[in-house]
Amino acid sequence: AIYCAWRQARLPSEIEWEFAASGIENFLFPWGNEFDGSRVNFCDTNCLFVNGANTIWDDEFSQIAPVYSFQSGRSWLGLFNMSGNVAEWTSTIVTTENEATESRVVKGGSYLSFGDEVTTWSRLVLVASANLDEIGFRCARTFLEN
Repeated sequence: AIYCAWRQARLPSEIEWEFAASGIENFLFPWGNEFDGSRVNFCDTNCLFVNGANTIWDDEFSQIAPVYSFQSGRSWLGLFNMSGNVAEWTSTIVTTENEATESRVVKGGSYLSFGDEVTTWSRLVLVASANLDEIGFRCARTFLEN
């Protein structure tokens, strides 16, 4: 959030993130409704988790891939890695039983996620202070037309 503010932007809300990923068609994946392991960095044959990895696909990465690696996996807005690679923080706060700890919604799945976890609707709730290699963020801006 601090970095985004420095860029005169903010973290997107969960709803904004989903719209940017799925569009008005409400796609299951940024590219459509059918899973295609060639369009996403996920837990495939190179995954660190041997049990549960999808051995049908090989995206050539065992961890984070360069941002522009999956051209055909872009969202309807042309955004890269809305599924897989690294999951992304949103600004959406989730109330937990422990009110002293703020939790936020994380979207998109990561290179450690399975195919059904990289959908546009999948979500994870984590303590906001979590610091994991497989979670990143993207900034959003509000554009107003005159």
